[in-house]
Amino acid sequence: MAAQVNIEPRKIIFEPKPDGSYAGEFEIVNDSDRALTLSVRLADWDMTPTGDVNLRPVGDLNCSLGKWISGYPEKVKVPPDSKKKLGFNVRLPEGGSIARWGAFLVRPLEQDEKKEKGLNVGIKVQYAVTLYQKPLEESRSGQITNLSLEDRGKIVVDFVFDNTSGTFLRPAGSLKLVNESGETAVTKDIGEFVVLPDHRRSVSLDLERPPPGSYRATLILDYGVTERVGAIREFRLK
Repeated sequence: MAAQVNIEPRKIIFEPKPDGSYAGEFEIVNDSDRALTLSVRLADWDMTPTGDVNLRPVGDLNCSLGKWISGYPEKVKVPPDSKKKLGFNVRLPEGGSIARWGAFLVRPLEQDEKKEKGLNVGIKVQYAVTLYQKPLEESRSGQITNLSLEDRGKIVVDFVFDNTSGTFLRPAGSLKLVNESGETAVTKDIGEFVVLPDHRRSVSLDLERPPPGSYRATLILDYGVTERVGAIREFRLK
């Protein structure tokens, strides 16, 4: 029987004090009728342009956050139908002037085998608490560096967004196809996606196929600054 575990929160975004320190916590919830023992460890992680997450050893990345975290237990026991808070301390060498990220990986011991994607992956299921440390001074900048459309029975849209800043960006927006008469034929909302500092994300979308004709594709993204970024492409559908 798989362990019934919840962790709250699963994502911690924080800004350190001017001296680079931060004290945080998360809670492990045991919803089962038996006591659970869980291992707790840190990991670095990185993200590919397509959004896949790769775990890395602590200290393997220049932006490692786990390297500067201490004060947490490596093993914890949670009684049946109970909760337990785990605290941790961060002490950054440069006072938090650059962005860093990492994750706590929590794994119930003596469990059934299970596999999941992303950070929650392994022969035994593990739960990730992702950590995002914002720099003390945030300056956001990004750009759309590619936009293409292709007819494959459905309209496939591919675009690339470059985060050219040293902080985390979470763009979201929409794409519209407008016909020669100025009417909007297709609208596609683009949900928020994470782009790590100085990283690139490639996004692919499927659109409904409008009638044959000439169209203008307009992509607009908002990532938390006054001016949004956009790209336009002309597209003819036979």
